[in-house]
Amino acid sequence: MEDEALLELRNATVTFESRNRRINALDNVSIRIGREDRLAVVGESGAGKTTLVRCLIGLTRPSNGSVIFKGRDIHRSGRKTLKEFRMSVQIIFQDPYGAMNPKHNMLQYITMPLKFLTGDMTRMEMETRAEELLGYVGLKEDVLWKYPHQLSGGQKQRVAIGRALASDPEFIIADEPTSMLDASAAAGILNLLKKLADTRKMGYAIVTHNMGVAAYSSRDIYVMYSGKVIEQTETAALVSSPRHPYSKVLLDHAPRTLSSVFAENSKGVNLKGDSGEHDPWAEKGCRYMQLCTRAVERCASEFPPLAGNESGRYACFNPLENELKRGQ
Repeated sequence: MEDEALLELRNATVTFESRNRRINALDNVSIRIGREDRLAVVGESGAGKTTLVRCLIGLTRPSNGSVIFKGRDIHRSGRKTLKEFRMSVQIIFQDPYGAMNPKHNMLQYITMPLKFLTGDMTRMEMETRAEELLGYVGLKEDVLWKYPHQLSGGQKQRVAIGRALASDPEFIIADEPTSMLDASAAAGILNLLKKLADTRKMGYAIVTHNMGVAAYSSRDIYVMYSGKVIEQTETAALVSSPRHPYSKVLLDHAPRTLSSVFAENSKGVNLKGDSGEHDPWAEKGCRYMQLCTRAVERCASEFPPLAGNESGRYACFNPLENELKRGQ
């Protein structure tokens, strides 16, 4: 991550009340995003990915910690900074259909952010801009006059990407952008994001439960478990030599071929177990300990901090490196 920081989470914690219990859905998480980074955030359901996304785009304010955009805390900034933030950082939601008003055609859907973010474009200018945006994402201009029910899942996701590009963002966050698409559409969406990143010199973060999708689309990766980042490194390094046991489990369950990366109905890895004894929100110790075959005594009382250096960090008292060295 050589780029200057565009967006950061600094020691962010988000606490919710659940059944008379306080749960840190995000627990002291720090993420640094450069302007041309290609990141993946990966973890199973309940890992804290959605809360992370909501923090990064400003919809959820951390209970502790801060969200920093170009050196300024977005929750302590004025309207000018917030407007720049909204234009610079855009979101692509998991369900494009759910984000669309069935009574609005695609012209209305795409131009809505232009009305709020620019405010000085005529109707003709907005229509011309919408046609340009459809061209960027490989769709013909007649799509502008269609309604959500008239488009395929892949087409709707492409329109959603076109809308995200309307403000010329510096960074796009894509929340499970392929989970509701068939194989060919999913491959097309990931390839489109990579192409746009190349041609427009922008960055993106893909948030996903699928390690195969993460490996295909990113240069750097954050692995999350129960609200914490448990490994952060270059994607190629993690794929070849994971350090945290949970990262290895995700890799072991990931598709091994490019075609199967985009398999329909791909599901997250279910690591909850059948006994019901595992508590992923334990208040002390490593939350992964009860599922880990490498747990040591310290794991019961301490959560391991992220160790390592700028090229890679992991939260484990007995990382896989030890095992790899013994096998050499």
